[in-house]
Amino acid sequence: MARIGCSRTVVGVLATALLVSVSGCGTDDPEDLDSTATSATTTEATEATEATEAPEPTTGSTTPAPAPTADTDTSTDVVTARSASTPATAPFGAAGVDGVDGDPTPVRWLVPWEDGFLAIGVRMPPQPLPPELPPEIAELFPPEVDALFPDGLPPTQQEAMDILEQADLLDAVMQVFEEHPEAQEALNDVERPDAELVAAWSADGDVWTTSELQTPTDLGDPSTLSVYDDRLTVVGTVQPTDGPAPGVVIVASTTDLETWTTRRIEIDVPADLPEEVMFGVVPSSVAANDDVWAVDVMVDLHVDPFQFLPPDAQEQLMNGDNGLGLDGEGLTVETIGDDGEVTVIERYTWTDLGVPDDIVSVMTSGATRAERWSGTWNDPTMTSSPTREFMSGRFVATSAGILSTGQQMTFTSDGRRWTDVTAPVPNIQVQSAVTLGDEVVMLASTPFGASSVYMVTADGSTWTEIEVPGLDGPFSSWTETFSPAFLIEVDPPVARAQMVVGEHDGFELTQEFDAIIAYQLVDLSTGEVVAEESVDQRTTWVTVDGPFEYLTHDASGITISDPDTGDVIVQIPQQVVMEAWDDPNVADDPEQPYIPDTQLLATSDGATWLLEDLDDGDAQEWAPPRVVAANGNTVLVATTDWEPYDEVWQRYSLAE
Repeated sequence: MARIGCSRTVVGVLATALLVSVSGCGTDDPEDLDSTATSATTTEATEATEATEAPEPTTGSTTPAPAPTADTDTSTDVVTARSASTPATAPFGAAGVDGVDGDPTPVRWLVPWEDGFLAIGVRMPPQPLPPELPPEIAELFPPEVDALFPDGLPPTQQEAMDILEQADLLDAVMQVFEEHPEAQEALNDVERPDAELVAAWSADGDVWTTSELQTPTDLGDPSTLSVYDDRLTVVGTVQPTDGPAPGVVIVASTTDLETWTTRRIEIDVPADLPEEVMFGVVPSSVAANDDVWAVDVMVDLHVDPFQFLPPDAQEQLMNGDNGLGLDGEGLTVETIGDDGEVTVIERYTWTDLGVPDDIVSVMTSGATRAERWSGTWNDPTMTSSPTREFMSGRFVATSAGILSTGQQMTFTSDGRRWTDVTAPVPNIQVQSAVTLGDEVVMLASTPFGASSVYMVTADGSTWTEIEVPGLDGPFSSWTETFSPAFLIEVDPPVARAQMVVGEHDGFELTQEFDAIIAYQLVDLSTGEVVAEESVDQRTTWVTVDGPFEYLTHDASGITISDPDTGDVIVQIPQQVVMEAWDDPNVADDPEQPYIPDTQLLATSDGATWLLEDLDDGDAQEWAPPRVVAANGNTVLVATTDWEPYDEVWQRYSLAE
């Protein structure tokens, strides 16, 4: 029987020899997409809190779309705030929305709603305690601990900890947990209630009132949401707890915060799943308009290698200076010295540990897949299809359908068929995308450092680049937003456009990283260029596998082959490559720590923009802004103040 859990796996692409920055984790060329898809039919979708049954497969497809046009709009104007920002009020404190045990619940999402703003948070209920412990567990604790609870344990762990701390016995209990992990397991052997959404609404950011956000009872733990016009769509998950039970994803949508239309998606656990493997589902993005909905789901198989180590090795890992290494041959307990050098303390092969090959395969190669589910609100039939990207981009609902803004963008008007959307430049990475009327505002960048603002038609067919005066140089935007207000971080200049990667075995490798990515290998004995290649990222699609035919880069280092014979010319060890990147000439200056330059970029019409520098403080106290939203001419921004820790809310105006 499998241990069930959930692990959000992120596939990171190691900087390759070309060191191309890729947006997403897909490996497929856009011409090679497998358009095969399956779909599912469900029972009748229900209103209010009832969900549909699990779907049965049908068919969907993906087809190419014509390339868009890309124009530049030079009529754009930028305004600054009419005055300095004015203070706004923290929503939940003003509305009296308390968190668990008196702790404040932070605002997780801020969305435009009706003529104002809806602040939404996730309140985690406290972990319940069993009424009493098994005798063999209870006797592990000192008698004075047992004397504190003559009528049985309190309802929650937090209440018990408060009592223990007041009696100065908390350290004694923690010592028992450290020596007897089974005691901690016994206390956690009560299922935690699902998290709940809390909300507050304001017209102006000053006066907030509690909003009755009555989510469906079977929503599970809310994980992500979207908003389009007056439609709020929330996704929750119910993780499997035993055996072959599926993971469940609930897509719930409302226009009044009370009555919900739901779709129930069941993700089956793989057959014969070993008990060491944890299975979980993680929705990554959702969008819906009044007709169509779509959700991307990561399905994750995960194994914790710690469980296979002998007790003495597990104890070694409790030392904060030690870490666990993993490869195809086994596990290593490692320590990192002050000089950054890694020293192997102990090596364990998979054979030594008795780990079966199928478990090793999950740990070393991963077993996470992405599924896309979509459909319409007036038809219970759902379409399921694999996505071409491991971590797809976010969805955005439009008046025409739904756009998926991953590395390879797609569009659906009916929730059944997805067509490819071609961006005006290859390798574009859409960082943020929100609807504005019948268009979409997109903030995008490319691997060679250019950042742009686009106005895109609702189906993704036409892109118009917006030149925002004052927005100079590359920038990034990672804060989730649901309205045309963005928190952008202006990037520092790139200092490694060209560099010598290394000298090895009589050869010197030089690489270029810009719009043109290139390499050149020189025989130092003759000065002859023996291999070179270049790719213009502005015109050529670059995949994770890299653009070069004769240069490859993996964990062992860089290998370059002869273009004429195919024979290996040189293999440059990874250590040599990394030493080049540690060159002090290109490393960060410790005397000048990096301080992000965070700016607010917002618009109400796509023609007039607000660009405002935010106070980033110093590097030691800086924290990224939490949330931002625009509605009409009003923009609300919440930042974080560290001393004392608090949310700082500010209001800006887009009015002339």
